[in-house]
Amino acid sequence: MNKLNTYQVKAEESLTSIISKDQYPIVLIPNELVSILKKNILPKEIKDKYPRAYMMRHNDPVKPEHPTLPSETTEIKKERIIIEPLAYFLLVPVIFLFWLAISCISDGGGTEMFGLVYLFIAGYLLYKFFKMIHTENYNVTVRYTDKYYGSLLEKYNIEKEQYHEDYKIYQNQIKIYNFQKLEQQKKIDQYSLTILKQKYFEGLSSSLFYSRIDISNDESVKKGSSEMRFFEYLFGYFKNEVKIDCKVDTVRQTYYPDYLLTFNNGKLYINIEIDEPYDFISKQPIHFIDIDKVRNECFLDKNCSIIRFSEEQIINTPEYCCKYISDIIKVLENPFHAYDPPKFLGKLRDRWTYEESVIMAKNNIRDTYQNVF
Repeated sequence: MNKLNTYQVKAEESLTSIISKDQYPIVLIPNELVSILKKNILPKEIKDKYPRAYMMRHNDPVKPEHPTLPSETTEIKKERIIIEPLAYFLLVPVIFLFWLAISCISDGGGTEMFGLVYLFIAGYLLYKFFKMIHTENYNVTVRYTDKYYGSLLEKYNIEKEQYHEDYKIYQNQIKIYNFQKLEQQKKIDQYSLTILKQKYFEGLSSSLFYSRIDISNDESVKKGSSEMRFFEYLFGYFKNEVKIDCKVDTVRQTYYPDYLLTFNNGKLYINIEIDEPYDFISKQPIHFIDIDKVRNECFLDKNCSIIRFSEEQIINTPEYCCKYISDIIKVLENPFHAYDPPKFLGKLRDRWTYEESVIMAKNNIRDTYQNVF
């Protein structure tokens, strides 16, 4: 795996590590965030920026070869004729058939036909005879004369001295080369990371999410005392980046997020939701498992991340909630940084089913922590 792919994989792991679906705080991020990371940088982009680095990959210093100590002997190739033993048995019938054929042809008297047959058979056997003869190569070890071997050693020693000089030069060249190659690779890695970040935020900007959000001051958007109290904490932490009384129009319907965080110059958004187990007045179960699935999908389709806290968490540990949001934002803004996975310091809360919500309503569980205010 090259460095570029490593950056992409680690950034993807950073983003997916913040996702939490089974316990509060629930964190959901748009698929588009991960898809942006998977868009590859074309090698040509880097090659055009740092052509020298690519040239160095194919121009390593040439390592000198150590001369070979000459041997006192050498191998000489020779050739010999091999006749298979069976061939000798063919000579007698070949000679006899040739004599018989000549006799029949020379005597006349109607025996010429037999002479030709004998001649044909003799020729065929002669052909088989020559097929059984072939040549074979073999090596003969020959020792050099002392004078000639001495000249080879003298040449070897000269080449050996030259090799040591060339090797010293090579060692210096390879040190310089490796240093320059490392520096070039650092530049490539840094440039790759810069381009990845650039493409990441360009991808976020292209969603044009902000243009699809209407900011509303509609008095019908009611908030309870716990939500307003938590808004004070959010505003203290995030100032004007946190907004309330917003409405988001979708194809299905209009949604009113509890709070909307806009950051990184409007390129990233987080919908902060407070989940209660039941309606305080009617006692009807709300926010149980899967009930908010469509709502969540609408925000995620608009490339808006979601963090859902339980009401108990924002009442009992609002500072921890704000700190957790801040840690999530750091990862979303720069998933390429080696952050530790965000950890909620307060008490985690399992999601509740419809039946559990009914029981909590019967026991007025919200009263036990609403009294904080």
